[in-house]
Amino acid sequence: MNIELLPRKSESIEEYQFRLSDNKEELNLSWKDISDLLLKYFDKKVSKDYIRHEYYSLKKVHKIEKDKNNDYIQCLIMNDIHIPYFRDDIFDEIEKHKDVDYIIFGGDLIDCESCSYWAKWNHPSVNDELVMAHEFISRINTIIDPEKTKIICIRGNHEYRYTRMIMEMHEKQLQKMLNPNLLSMLEKGFTVYERDKDITYKSISNFQYIDNWQTRLFDNLIVAHPTDFSNVEGNMCMKVADYFLNEHIAEKDDVIVFGHTHKHMSGFINRRQGVYVVENSCMCKEQDYANTGKLKFTPQNYGYVKIKFKENEKININDIQNIYLK
Repeated sequence: MNIELLPRKSESIEEYQFRLSDNKEELNLSWKDISDLLLKYFDKKVSKDYIRHEYYSLKKVHKIEKDKNNDYIQCLIMNDIHIPYFRDDIFDEIEKHKDVDYIIFGGDLIDCESCSYWAKWNHPSVNDELVMAHEFISRINTIIDPEKTKIICIRGNHEYRYTRMIMEMHEKQLQKMLNPNLLSMLEKGFTVYERDKDITYKSISNFQYIDNWQTRLFDNLIVAHPTDFSNVEGNMCMKVADYFLNEHIAEKDDVIVFGHTHKHMSGFINRRQGVYVVENSCMCKEQDYANTGKLKFTPQNYGYVKIKFKENEKININDIQNIYLK
């Protein structure tokens, strides 16, 4: 059976029905087939005529919402994916927002586990992770329209693990022969050299890598991946606001979204000119080394942020949507 016919994790019956109806031609389904699948997986008995009527009614509502959103630039911001340890539902979540103009990965897209100082018996190589990242972005491009939606990624501390290792090759002067920016290879393309063959991976045209831990986009949004951490709730939001205001990178009406902590907090930092800061949740599975007996351990938060705004205008805080996942 086609795996697309199976209900997805945490997918409601309404979402399942609409997804099958919206893709019935690609899935080679009739309205009767959808009715049978609803009965099979949800024990819901409805006629094919009811499903068809409900679909076209919902489609009309979706079109009205889409027309409203055409006036806005829409961004989906996800942090701390840590390929290959991303959540199983990440593609389902991206599909829910596939019409956005930008998908922004705010650091630690790749885990670079083999470059870590953490001891572990088994781990994927950097080559493996880079190929997985290429497959990951390529799969996203089957969900979105790559002609419309641009993917932007900044550097996280995990990507910097690889850069640090390349820099340590300076004694043999080999560092100048290698690209120290791992994610830029997705933008430019790369070749993996095996003993008996070379495998070339093409550049991804709608992918842009920014070789910095922070960037200011659209003149109203800062996305960052600082390396600080604090166990005091809300403290990181104040520290981030301090840094960007003191460095004259942020204006008080900007919105700052940052990751790294795998925790969530958001709000106006009133003692820091009222700048609005979002400590973005993560989209990776929890790793074994996270909970090893230290009593200060707290579970990570899961989710992401969706923002919309009009071109050349500041962001209305009411247009920031924090999506929380279990």
